[in-house]
Amino acid sequence: MKCVNCGNDALYQYKISEVDSMFYCGTHLPRFLESQRKAGSLSITAAFTALQEEVFASLAPVVEEAPAEEVVAEEVPVKVTKKTAAKKSVEE
Repeated sequence: MKCVNCGNDALYQYKISEVDSMFYCGTHLPRFLESQRKAGSLSITAAFTALQEEVFASLAPVVEEAPAEEVVAEEVPVKVTKKTAAKKSVEE
């Protein structure tokens, strides 16, 4: 399906009635349909779905497996406290 204003693939379908529909690309979508597009109540076409999948595929992170490394346990430093002897009072 092509846009009614140009030869580009239509992304949105505006249903005028049960029988009649008009198709628009993203550039030529009329302003009065913007609120329906933002609300998600405007029908989308197969071209829109294909474009969306293409974009999502390009945004997907590439996961590379790192080579297995030897796991080394990290030593936790032990705090050593110095004990002091109790002071004895000397009575004279």
